[in-house]
Amino acid sequence: VPSVKYTIMFDPAKTQARFPKAGSDGRAIADRDILQDAYFTLDFLPHHQIDMGQFKIPVVEEGLRSSVKLDFVERSLIARTFSDRRDIGVQLRGQWKYLYYQLAALNGEELNAKDENNDKDLVFRLIGTPLKGLELGGSYYAGVKDMGAKAGDAEKRRQGLEFRFDRWNWATKFEYLWANDANVNKRGWYAQTGYTLWKELQPIVRYEVFDPDANGSRRAGNKERDLTFGLNWFLAGHNTKFQINYTIRDEGRNEKSNNQVLTAFQVAW
Repeated sequence: VPSVKYTIMFDPAKTQARFPKAGSDGRAIADRDILQDAYFTLDFLPHHQIDMGQFKIPVVEEGLRSSVKLDFVERSLIARTFSDRRDIGVQLRGQWKYLYYQLAALNGEELNAKDENNDKDLVFRLIGTPLKGLELGGSYYAGVKDMGAKAGDAEKRRQGLEFRFDRWNWATKFEYLWANDANVNKRGWYAQTGYTLWKELQPIVRYEVFDPDANGSRRAGNKERDLTFGLNWFLAGHNTKFQINYTIRDEGRNEKSNNQVLTAFQVAW
């Protein structure tokens, strides 16, 4: 039966932000928007759904994943930089037994922002599931960003690869993303693996690398390498869990003494 659904998500914690954060193009953007998701979903085509409104940009699996189901307390560097973000547009999603895709046309201005030009950003993500528990795929993003009256428009490009295996108590993932913003290349990847013991305890480890200027012409030596050890205690699956992480950070020439311990307790229903 054809149906129309809607999704609205607010994050009241955003009003507590004291400082701006960097957007995926490197410019500072406000982080006080409590409105996150706001879209309608049309379900009348076989195997397909259409989303209209503000939703997550379909690049990098971890960024698209619900915060309820994260393997670590914080998302990876590439997910926080490029994927855990939203934009306004239209998206077509198609799903079959062994194949899933997303095709979206976006304003390109990200969260709660009006369109500043006549161009639309296009995103395509394709995922194959040839075996139970195995996902292989990639994504491509092409668009432009308004850099102001003097600078004009700048190209934005994203190319991502995804691998995920989740079966027999093993949870292994690898993701790579290359980006180009106004001729500045940015690259990053992460690999992680974990094993669940007694259906409750999951030791897990992640290694990630992010280079905000792979050209080497600016901010040389700013590549970051993080190694995170984690332990998840599932009291009721991902809905009720306790997490503890220890991250060892290496910022290259900008090395700081900022290794960190993070903990989280989550209840979802």
